[in-house]
Amino acid sequence: MSLLEEYKGYHPSFESKLNLFSDENREKLIRKLTNESNKDNFLSTVSEISFGEMFAELGIELKYDKKFENNQRPDWFLSLNESKAICDVYKLRRSNKDQIKSNFQSRIIEKIGQIKANYFIKITFLIEDFDTDNYIIDDIILKLDEWLTKKELSPGDQIIIFDIFEFSILANNTKYDTVKWVGNASNIDYKHNKLKQLSHQKPNEITKKLTKYNELIENHKLSYFLCIDIDFVSGFEPSDFYEHYKGKGVEFVDFGKFDDTMDQFKHLGKNWTELGLFYDNPQLSGIITYYNSEFQILLNPLTKKLLDKGTNTPLLNKLSGLKKNGR
Repeated sequence: MSLLEEYKGYHPSFESKLNLFSDENREKLIRKLTNESNKDNFLSTVSEISFGEMFAELGIELKYDKKFENNQRPDWFLSLNESKAICDVYKLRRSNKDQIKSNFQSRIIEKIGQIKANYFIKITFLIEDFDTDNYIIDDIILKLDEWLTKKELSPGDQIIIFDIFEFSILANNTKYDTVKWVGNASNIDYKHNKLKQLSHQKPNEITKKLTKYNELIENHKLSYFLCIDIDFVSGFEPSDFYEHYKGKGVEFVDFGKFDDTMDQFKHLGKNWTELGLFYDNPQLSGIITYYNSEFQILLNPLTKKLLDKGTNTPLLNKLSGLKKNGR
């Protein structure tokens, strides 16, 4: 079964979402999804579709994967009347370490669901921070299968495999032919450098996208929006972007203890503002986040000045309503 067929099985309304797009866009998306075998890449394309769906519902004309000079292809090209913009979508996931652990646990759960036994079980990972390389999934499943099928088990019975994987019987003689389960979630390993660029590290994926289209934006006079699909398990939420991109208030702790060399700062007062990344990236019109089924927009203050002066374009005006409407 392809990833697309599997995804449509879990999301019956997915087909109707694709029907919101033009024939050209829909064909491109279906072709990309059909040919994709990597699950992370597949879900990144699903994120692109989520933002495209929102744009389409706003009445914005769309082109997916439009080719520009230098073979640059932003995820979405938007147009409304005479105003135009490009958007790139980024799926903000959990850290690589947690993703590996999550994939390991998902494979265990998938194989448990294939065991022929009518039990409802609870899965508990007794140690959250374990090295997945030290355990073979088939060995875990073999021991669990033997335990479940060797004799009749009752609610409350349990087994611990390799000192980490605990399985408890919640119900027996269920109406199902295969094992069903509930389980605990993994701890999240927060990786703030996914959002904040550390000076001693190579550019993260978001930093790369900030300046990726600078020449294209300048040549075509385009607005540019960075679209972030925030996975719940990433440990981030939209408010994290506000401080990082718009700025934050800071207090000068030693204000009033100036010597002569500090007089040049005295007029600034005790409370200062540390400017965010928007002020270093005027080419970025704003950030649109998708979190918990809601879209929000964070406009670059430089872009907001255009709106406040009434010199906004129809497209900027349409998108600025996302935050107000809580779409």
